[in-house]
Amino acid sequence: MQEKKRSNGFFGFCVLLQIGVLVFGAYIFMIGLKMTSDAALKKKKCTVHTECEIVKISYEEFERREGKFDMVYVPVFRYSFKGVEYDIRSDNVYSTQSFEVGDKTEIYIDPDDPYNVYMPEYSDEVSTSGWIMVIGAGVVVFALLAAFVMSRIFKRLIRPTDETVIEEYFDTNDDCMG
Repeated sequence: MQEKKRSNGFFGFCVLLQIGVLVFGAYIFMIGLKMTSDAALKKKKCTVHTECEIVKISYEEFERREGKFDMVYVPVFRYSFKGVEYDIRSDNVYSTQSFEVGDKTEIYIDPDDPYNVYMPEYSDEVSTSGWIMVIGAGVVVFALLAAFVMSRIFKRLIRPTDETVIEEYFDTNDDCMG
């Protein structure tokens, strides 16, 4: 009986752990879904086509871990809309510099908010969010598979097999006839 209580406690722990992993995976998936919908909304709102130019490249260092630094590059774009010039930093950072000052690219501007722009060439939000959704879905599938496997294992541990029940039945009957 003590072993059965111990296995029930371990089973409860495993269930809670699997629920936690399942919620975590669903949360990651929802982040990716939100990023995808935000990118689609931005693309929908930004309808005015124009050209912009890279006027500056910001170099930023950040500590990755234990004193090791990484350099990232952030382009700054300039464009005109209704006679006003705007400078904006890219929302994306790049680990390699694949662009130069003076490079030109096309952008789409939100006519209601000229600082809100969509840059097809420099926008990797959809592919990033797609990968985040795949990872989240993978974690959810893993949690569900683990729950299925663990339930099969614990069914065998907790419930006696038919042979055990039959043997116990005959053992008790032998004692009664005795």
